[in-house]
Amino acid sequence: MKYFETKTGVGYMKDEMGRIRLKYDLPIGRHPISEMWTTHDVPDRLHLDMIQVENVLTPEQQERAVHYMTQYNQTLSELEEIRNTDMDIKTKIEKLTAIVERLAGV
Repeated sequence: MKYFETKTGVGYMKDEMGRIRLKYDLPIGRHPISEMWTTHDVPDRLHLDMIQVENVLTPEQQERAVHYMTQYNQTLSELEEIRNTDMDIKTKIEKLTAIVERLAGV
C-alpha cells in the first residue's frame, strides 16, 4: 500500500491521467492512497477552495455510485453485526443467506 505525507492537511489528489479527482482535508501526517494517484498539498483552505475538481462521472453514474456505496456500507454493517454478535450458527446462516439473496436480486 502506498502512503502520502501531508504537511498542511489540505490539498487535492490527481488520478493516473492527471485529472484532479478530489480534495482532502485531513490531519497532518501520513495517510494511505491509491498506487496510481498523486497528492498536492496547498497552503490553506482558502487555496483549496480555488481548486476545481474535474467531474468525470455523469449525473446518472454519480447516482448509481452513491446507490452502490450505500448498499456496500449496509452490507458491510450487516456482516460486521453477524461477525460480532453471539448468535447460533443457524441464525448466522439465515442472515448471510438473506444478504446474498438481496444482493442477487432474488
